[in-house]
Amino acid sequence: ALGSVGFAPVTGLAFDQAGNLFAVAPTDDESSRLLSVNPVNGAASQAAIVQRSLSGLAVMPCPAPCFSFAGASAGWFLPTKLRSADLDDDGRDDLVLLAALDSSLTRSSVTFFRSNSNGLFSRAVNHPLTSPPNTITGDELVLADLNGDTAPDVIAKNVFDSPATAAVFLNPGNATFPAPGYFPTVIEPKSIAVADLDGDTIPDLAVVGDGGLLVYPGDGPGSFGVPSEPIALDPDWFLLDVRLGDVDGDGDPDLVLLDSAALIVSLNDGAGGFAPPVVKPAAYEDNGVELADVDGDGRADVKRVLIDGLGGFYVYLSLGNGRLGDPVFTSFASGQSDTLVQDFVLGDLNEDGLPDLVFAEYLGNAVHVWLSRGDGSFKPRRKGPLFTPANQPPLTVALGDFNGDGKPDIAAGVLLLNQIWCWLGD
Repeated sequence: ALGSVGFAPVTGLAFDQAGNLFAVAPTDDESSRLLSVNPVNGAASQAAIVQRSLSGLAVMPCPAPCFSFAGASAGWFLPTKLRSADLDDDGRDDLVLLAALDSSLTRSSVTFFRSNSNGLFSRAVNHPLTSPPNTITGDELVLADLNGDTAPDVIAKNVFDSPATAAVFLNPGNATFPAPGYFPTVIEPKSIAVADLDGDTIPDLAVVGDGGLLVYPGDGPGSFGVPSEPIALDPDWFLLDVRLGDVDGDGDPDLVLLDSAALIVSLNDGAGGFAPPVVKPAAYEDNGVELADVDGDGRADVKRVLIDGLGGFYVYLSLGNGRLGDPVFTSFASGQSDTLVQDFVLGDLNEDGLPDLVFAEYLGNAVHVWLSRGDGSFKPRRKGPLFTPANQPPLTVALGDFNGDGKPDIAAGVLLLNQIWCWLGD
């Protein structure tokens, strides 16, 4: 029922300073306070996961080592992006984590977690990102099939690089990703997006950065060709984010940009050409833009644009022809006006065909689940938020079916605790 979405068991993945997995468990079915954070059998290399279920605690072994931060500094863990996809074609979604390795933010790594049938994770593969010494840690992951083999590949971008690069991980189909290749992006990437823009069935790459906007054509084997500027940019624009999605319902991915003072939409002609942009004034909100159909009216020419901000969420309904309506605003509940959203994802949590909202709240140390009302607005589920352990905030969230039961589950990366927490949908 609307508002009563539940997440019964909670799973914790916790890592020590050397990257070994510890056993953790919650105190109840929707709270993440730790019962224990202790090496199993007194040996960190003999890792295990403890999961609380309705029938009690179950301890499940995990192959060692389960994870390594490749020399992460003691007591330091900054998960900057967590995303999910079925990486090994087993019918269960897996996790990809981009995280900082030290407090200087000059080293980061990408880790791949494989799920198993009970919603836990094992056989992690970890790759430190090797890039120039002045690189600041990466903050964005894009998952897409880059080379046409149907297996999701991964692109990780850095906040700052000299020279500017993005790491491309090609999936052999079993989630055992080899070391990445590094693709030069010319401009320092603030945001990246992937879609087939020219109708050749090969994904292309859009990059927004201080140098403007560039589109790189995909070449088939997972790399990209010579970039071009898809639209003329206003010199007063300060681009922050890029997304690709079908805004007008013609089946072609269109271009949506977030500027410091506007949303910018440019429609795709299906061959990689873009119409003059349509600009919709919008206040700058620092956590970006996402695309989804939030009212489920079945009209092919109506797609949705969502951005979030301090104090609430704004939804701009597509009016067709690249035009966006005035925003539908959903404010945070009374007493939460200082809520700081770190990350958010969209997905249908209650099987009503509408994308719901899951977001990480920094100041409240909680993951919130808000259900779509079908008109562009959202409301919190009746059971309230999911709290993270030890008063540490979640920084990034992901949605996926981690145990293959057909129900969406939630994962969150928690600051400093070397932990990923998972709530399994009931």
